[in-house]
Amino acid sequence: MHTTTELNHPNGAERLTESSAETSTVGKAATRAHELIDKAADRLAHVEQQLRDKADQTGESLERKQQAATERFDEALRQAEGFVREKPLTAAAVAFAAGILTTKLFRS
Repeated sequence: MHTTTELNHPNGAERLTESSAETSTVGKAATRAHELIDKAADRLAHVEQQLRDKADQTGESLERKQQAATERFDEALRQAEGFVREKPLTAAAVAFAAGILTTKLFRS
């Protein structure tokens, strides 16, 4: 529904419609809302990138730690194998004693 209002100005009568005033207000509000949404989206994109970067760094750190742990385990395994080759009877006695202790612990 369009309502026309005439205003008397020195330059003549000017016509304004309520619907154009409403459209102008709605347009301004929509523009402002879009600006705020765009600003929030930019901030969220920045935060998302920071999270992705941190996840990448964490993944790389975990890979390095896993590699280091694997290397330490492999070294310990090589040392144990060397001990068994050098002193097979001592190794068998240690294994036997460990078995006895483990059995006693589980029976208690």
